[in-house]
Amino acid sequence: MTPANFYSLVLLPSCARLPAAMNTQQSRLMLMAIAGQESGWANRTQVGGPARGFWQFDMTAILDILAHPVCGPLAISACAMWDVPADPTTIYEAIAWHDPLACHMARLLLLADPAALPAIDDAADAYACYTRNWRPGVERPEAWPAIYAQALALVNVTTPPLTSAQRSAITQSMATVPTFQTAYSDLQMILQAILVSQEVTLEAQNATVVSIANLNQSITDAISASQQAIIQEIKTMSGTLADQINAAEAQLAADDATETAAITAETAAVQALVTAFQGVNVGSTITPAMLAAIQAADAQVNASTASVNTNTAAETAALTPVPTPTPTPAPTP
Repeated sequence: MTPANFYSLVLLPSCARLPAAMNTQQSRLMLMAIAGQESGWANRTQVGGPARGFWQFDMTAILDILAHPVCGPLAISACAMWDVPADPTTIYEAIAWHDPLACHMARLLLLADPAALPAIDDAADAYACYTRNWRPGVERPEAWPAIYAQALALVNVTTPPLTSAQRSAITQSMATVPTFQTAYSDLQMILQAILVSQEVTLEAQNATVVSIANLNQSITDAISASQQAIIQEIKTMSGTLADQINAAEAQLAADDATETAAITAETAAVQALVTAFQGVNVGSTITPAMLAAIQAADAQVNASTASVNTNTAAETAALTPVPTPTPTPAPTP
């Protein structure tokens, strides 16, 4: 991480959570320079050692802060603000990855020093303050001037003191982190519930599709059976109707022959009656033979008329339409 990125992304947001009296230009300069000297603004854990965080705290420094009458309560309040248990072991593990808490602990270590913070641009006093409070195992005074100069350039050029509005905005932004984590967890649970619901819905849809397919097949089978029954009944009725028509036609033919014979006989009888009457003159006496002939001719006419009437009635009956049975529909499944 470059010094500029460290200053803007780590130090400034972390210092914004400090009490206003502790967030000064001198304190930011010391914190920036000490992080560069200890970790090169890059190492969260010590290379080849136990120290942790960009300010490379060991367990002794943490115990000293917690035991301090002023700094101890402030450290406990800082842990409570981020919901970190305020025991030395947890703090020691947390400061490697919790930059705001690590920055708080480094600022409290400077606060525990009875001496005032070094003035701006006093590199020698700043180095003395660093070694007095951090007590490095191996001092590197030759590296301090360049690191301090980089820190001073960033503090003087890019970081005027934060206004109350800026501090409030950063504080609110940091406060949203737990909310985002909770919202993300809730979102995961919602997505899981949606996936389970979709699986259940898909199974129900598949079952519904199978039920509909089975129902369609049952309806198709019922319709087919009904159609076959209707066709068979129509065939049966068609055969019966054809037999009835053939019988009616045969009856009509027989009746026509009988009627023709009756009409022929009636014509002959009428002709005989006419002949019999031609032999009778007005005032003449009708002989018994003539009377018998007339009576015979009259009887023949009556018989022929009755025969014609009978044939006419038979033809009328034969020509009367035969009622067609209504097919019985197949039962609905």
